[in-house]
Amino acid sequence: MSTPPERTAAPERPADPERLAGLLDADSFLETGRAAGTVVGHGTIADQPVCVHLTDHPTVAGLALVTRLVDLAARTGCPVIGLFGDGGKTGEAEALMGPTGRLQRTMTRASGVIPQVIIVSGALDGAAAVTAALADVVVLAGSDARLQGPSDDALATAGATAQPWPADAATEDEASACAWVRTMITFLPQNNLSDPVPGDPDVPAGPALPEPPTADHRPYDVHPVINSILDDGGLFELRVDHAPHLVCGFGRLAGRTVGVVADQPEMLGGCLDAESAAKAARFVRLCDAFNIAVITMVDCPGFLPEQDSRAVSAAAALVHALAAASVPWLSVITGRALGPSYEILASRDLGADLVLGWPHARIAATSPQAEVRRRHHDQLADAEDAETLRAEFLEAVAAERTAEHALSEGLVDLVVSPAETRRHLVRSLALLSSKRDDQPPRKHGNIPL
Repeated sequence: MSTPPERTAAPERPADPERLAGLLDADSFLETGRAAGTVVGHGTIADQPVCVHLTDHPTVAGLALVTRLVDLAARTGCPVIGLFGDGGKTGEAEALMGPTGRLQRTMTRASGVIPQVIIVSGALDGAAAVTAALADVVVLAGSDARLQGPSDDALATAGATAQPWPADAATEDEASACAWVRTMITFLPQNNLSDPVPGDPDVPAGPALPEPPTADHRPYDVHPVINSILDDGGLFELRVDHAPHLVCGFGRLAGRTVGVVADQPEMLGGCLDAESAAKAARFVRLCDAFNIAVITMVDCPGFLPEQDSRAVSAAAALVHALAAASVPWLSVITGRALGPSYEILASRDLGADLVLGWPHARIAATSPQAEVRRRHHDQLADAEDAETLRAEFLEAVAAERTAEHALSEGLVDLVVSPAETRRHLVRSLALLSSKRDDQPPRKHGNIPL
């Protein structure tokens, strides 16, 4: 029977506003409340107002202050950023049950209204971890920081080992986390009613792509591909170490913030799986909540083999997120878009507003190998030299899966060279900036979880 790791309490530090120095603009913090272990107030980042709370360890009075601050932020349309030291002392757990629930409800009601960011510098489990996970973006600061659902008592009872929750970033210390958040928050608007920043076609592009991917679909790093399309400065990536075979992050295109979801052929061939699909779904919903256009960059042969039912649920969640999104959705097929990878990440019928294909792209409902098996099973079974015949069949099938063929079938809007891709995306995004997507009245959709 395995035993949970011994929890090391984070060193107790006073809730000192000086710890916010790397987060806020100089001399901008104004304290509006204080309780044992908690300070709340507001300041600015890049001259934009933000509400902030700093909690060394939660208390009844401190959680009440934080709840009021989140409610104020939602009513004024202002992002809220919180710093949590740890989840509280064991002897206080029962007293915190009510105040924790009130904070969770307030955060839930503010979800999708204002950006919510949490920096964690201690060990949070149980209700405290759930509270942090309600934020749009969670950053772990330092080696002691972690989020885990079950408490240590529950782990000991079950004889299990904690599985840490994947945060959006992990940094060396709290100062580094504050610097990371300070940059990240500039990609987000103040609230869900803020209009996107107007575009500027004169903004310089990132570095040119040295070697575009080729038709033989060898593994390559997708980051230079992404950065060649975005403005100079490139991609600001989230969840770098979680499901790295799919890349998610913010960037700017002619000055406008965009969210990028890209397969990473360098890892697992760029295949989708449960973890990467769930990662993409969460990111797409964040973009859609705050009027951020989504760009999907597709080079994916499909799902990893031997995936369990979690992959189906995660794929359905990603489909739901993209199909329900009302923001502009632009897709670039840079390599393979086979079967579900096209249907999920690049389909015009699912809701993509523009689908571009690079000349060497291969787009089809199934892989060439599966299509050859379907069409030529009997011929291959009777052939004297099956491997040579299979290679001929594969070449013939591949010739049918070109981007030009996909264009004639209405699967893509345009076949463009890598060098022309940015220009088409910039102009299309300018057109789509006034996109309106009216949906039937309802309380909410039922995303497959």
